[in-house]
Amino acid sequence: MEGIGYENLSKSLQNIARGLEIENYMDSDKLANLVESSNVKLEDLEPWAEFNHSQIHSYGRRMLHKGRNFEIMLMSWYPEDFSSIHDHGYANWGIVQAHGNFEHAVFKVSDEHITTVLRENIKSSNIIKVSNELIHQLGNPSNNNILSLHIYGRDENKNDITSHARIFDLDENKVQRADGGMFLALPEPEIKVREQILKPDYATWLRHTTELIKRLQKAKDTGIEFDNKNLEDLISKFLSKDKFQEILTNLEYHTDLEGYVTDTKFWKLFKWELIRAAELHIRLSSSKLSDLDSFSTYAIQYDAIIGQPCLDDFTANYINFFKDKYNIDFTTSSLLSVGCGTALTELYMQNNLGIKHNDLLGIDVSEAMVKVAQKRINAKVGDVLKLQTNQKWDLIYIGLNALQYLPHDKLELSIKNLANELKIGGYFFGDFVTSDHIRNYPNLLTSKDKTIISLRTPKLIEKDGFMYQCSEIVNLNSQGESLKITYEGKHYRYLPTISKIRGYFENSFKGKVDLYDAVSLKVIKDTDDTCSSTRYIIIAQKE
Repeated sequence: MEGIGYENLSKSLQNIARGLEIENYMDSDKLANLVESSNVKLEDLEPWAEFNHSQIHSYGRRMLHKGRNFEIMLMSWYPEDFSSIHDHGYANWGIVQAHGNFEHAVFKVSDEHITTVLRENIKSSNIIKVSNELIHQLGNPSNNNILSLHIYGRDENKNDITSHARIFDLDENKVQRADGGMFLALPEPEIKVREQILKPDYATWLRHTTELIKRLQKAKDTGIEFDNKNLEDLISKFLSKDKFQEILTNLEYHTDLEGYVTDTKFWKLFKWELIRAAELHIRLSSSKLSDLDSFSTYAIQYDAIIGQPCLDDFTANYINFFKDKYNIDFTTSSLLSVGCGTALTELYMQNNLGIKHNDLLGIDVSEAMVKVAQKRINAKVGDVLKLQTNQKWDLIYIGLNALQYLPHDKLELSIKNLANELKIGGYFFGDFVTSDHIRNYPNLLTSKDKTIISLRTPKLIEKDGFMYQCSEIVNLNSQGESLKITYEGKHYRYLPTISKIRGYFENSFKGKVDLYDAVSLKVIKDTDDTCSSTRYIIIAQKE
């Protein structure tokens, strides 16, 4: 591959080439300093971009200049273009400078096992240092065309700098050798030889397979198919449930008996790979899941991983506590459930407490949740901030801290609206979480039969001077014919103090307001800041 000629290079690139020619000893650190001081701009590279590369190759590759023991190249990346997992052959040193926002991953090979060590976002103008030991992958996850500057060199004055490079093909689990581009799905004629067998861990295999499927699909859309790759077989492997037990075992190994993660680095990486796979699952779905709202996929599996465990662990217990302590006759009461979700708890109240089907109404802002709820109770889409049911209720219930999904400036209004819907003497009952709920929020949940896995990554954040818990959720479901990986997004819960919530109810209901720990059912005093379970129930009577 010939260069464009020294005289055609920009001054910044000429400065790099000149510095490399006169330097007797070079390494990646010195090269990075030289490139940084040369101040290469995007406009210095754009004249030589190759954004018309065939989908035979997974990115554009152009030689800009070849020196006595180095080469300067420009790579051009369409959206979703990725390199293979590779090293750099005979190169002893080098750099990659991003001119756009890239995704970069580093891998480790030991005893024929390959694992992902790092996956990170690289911002424009950042420099990646290349060594002889580096095994990595670079790609463009954005929606824009981007460029990268690549410089590789040898300690000896030889031209075959990146020749005999290793490509780690995790489809066939083999190391391939090649002399040219490190393309994902290297065409058969460009493979020199195949070597040892590789054994990837699940996260590394999943990400490789995800990007390879997208690559083959793009190529197929332009009329290109690879003799050594079968897209349909690859999709079948991707959707197979065969690895589900391996996934669960791996996750349980990195969490304690209560489901709290013990290795945050592993957790971050594993979640990252699953989110990217979830995006591909949506593309491949023959029966597209509903785009009604953020709960459209979560509603399908919510009961197994959240609803039923919570009902068994504490919800049913505190509802019966409320019934007995406050002498509530559900058989003669009307009940409005706000934020009813799938209505699993409301069904329990129908079946076990005797509330009549026609005396119970559930509302929820999620159309997807309501579709599930309507199979159990009378339910409709509704918003607590615009609550108007045209009747007064004996009881109003809100479970699983549903009110706390509202923004901080809407919570008090929602409580006033609830009070307006109650009869005089009627009761509100429901649960909330404390501001330190994150300490009792496990990272790993599974359904009772271990067919559904839920990864939850919570963190405390500040929004407009108020504290929220942000929970990012990924689910894996093996109950159907194929494995489903779904990204449920980020869910935000406002975390006011107990005293603030108590005050809102006292101001709106004007009557008696009692608070109890939702699990132990011990009284929460006016001076308490939290409770042992980090969940509490409020029972408020309207005067």
